[in-house]
Amino acid sequence: MDGSSIEVDHRFRGPPHSGNGGYVCGLIARQAGFQPGAEVTLRAPTPLGRPLSLIKASDGEATMMDGMTVIAAARPFLLDIEADIEALPQASLAEAQAATARSIGPEQHVLPHCFVCGPGRSHGDGLRVFAGPLDANDTGWTGPLAAAWTPDLGLAGEDGLVASEFVWSALDCPTGYTALKPDGHGAGSNGSMLLGRLTARIDRRPAPGEPCVVVTKLISREGRKITADGVLRDAHGETLAVARALWITVDRAVLLADRTA
Repeated sequence: MDGSSIEVDHRFRGPPHSGNGGYVCGLIARQAGFQPGAEVTLRAPTPLGRPLSLIKASDGEATMMDGMTVIAAARPFLLDIEADIEALPQASLAEAQAATARSIGPEQHVLPHCFVCGPGRSHGDGLRVFAGPLDANDTGWTGPLAAAWTPDLGLAGEDGLVASEFVWSALDCPTGYTALKPDGHGAGSNGSMLLGRLTARIDRRPAPGEPCVVVTKLISREGRKITADGVLRDAHGETLAVARALWITVDRAVLLADRTA
């Protein structure tokens, strides 16, 4: 087995005391060398600001551990949901910007300081990806959602393109928003959910400053489980990355609890 260390900075939190799920999944996939696609299952909240062990087994799978606690399990996986992604509508940049304006308000947000979708994060700090109904008449949030996203210069990796973990991040929260309603509720207690699994494939990473469009759609709800698909496209409609997310509804107290100290 090969082992390395991985650490999630407090900047990349989702809930107040643990890492944003999409960022954590993307970071694990990149560090484990699972490109262009991987499936990452989150088993427990990811502690912030301390070294965790990333162990890659001989079968190619990887496990992130906090001592003896399994935080996440990952494997290389080439996501093939082309028919499902083709069913997601195209959205122009202008349409995505309009959808962003229809997102939930800051006062309705469960996690205002989430790295991906927190309205309390400043430009250049958080991603500020705010998904809303693509159709202006979809007042019940029953159809596809969209969001506009222009990656900040500070998200560049060593090759100058947006680092893969941020591409994963941008497909995280917008898939969860598919289970919400205009008041921010709709899943769990007070709209509370945790990402349970994210499977993603990156076809091309955008450049910092390149306008992008996220489109997501609810696939199914079964008890506490919510499945949604998402696609990241460039301003010309070219697919950059695709994802399928599994969300688990939880009570808000669970979402906000500090269990990682």
